[in-house]
Amino acid sequence: MELKDGVKNIFVVDDDPAIRAILGSRLEEAGYRVTLCDGGDLVDKMERNPFDLLITGIRMPEASGVAALEYVKSNHQTAQVILLTGANETDTAINVMKNGAFDYLKKPITQEHLLSSVQRALAHHEILKRNLHLEQENQEYLARLERHATEREEALRMAEKIIASAFEGIIVTDTNGIVEFVNPAFTAITGFTAQESIGHRPDILKTDKQGPDFYTKLWAMLVSTG
Repeated sequence: MELKDGVKNIFVVDDDPAIRAILGSRLEEAGYRVTLCDGGDLVDKMERNPFDLLITGIRMPEASGVAALEYVKSNHQTAQVILLTGANETDTAINVMKNGAFDYLKKPITQEHLLSSVQRALAHHEILKRNLHLEQENQEYLARLERHATEREEALRMAEKIIASAFEGIIVTDTNGIVEFVNPAFTAITGFTAQESIGHRPDILKTDKQGPDFYTKLWAMLVSTG
């Protein structure tokens, strides 16, 4: 976890105090914030000390680097893991990388290899963090769209109920004047069914279906109701 000052946090775990001290010193000189641990109570310490990168030995008296990797991958989505290997642990490290470790460093570790691996791991961490942030934003945006669509559908259903139950005749046309909807009151007043009206212009009302007095009264009603 990167703190507000932008400094990256690295958690270093090894049962050899000399290795811990050397790695810690090199990383701090490079500008990183470092937490050192001998492996005891590792999970508890990882939870209490935010980190972007875990550098850990594979086999230690009080901790397992493989178990630490599994824990990080299950509980810290973007944090990366670099393994420290001894002379006889290279094959193990390669196999563990298949399970999500970013890299491994073979002891003795040169400063060049250490900083190169750390920089690449943290760059990958940043990419994953940005992707995770974008994914969360997309999910929130889709959730908002879904809520708005649901609210719109509910509003339309309510409007349809109100229009359908209105005593006044209601006719809805598109921008070209073509009828798109008529309510039951319109059908009762004019004698035209929805099937006869929809898809036509309102001037279909001027037929022999109703007498002249009907249209005079209908026009007067429309004018009086605005």
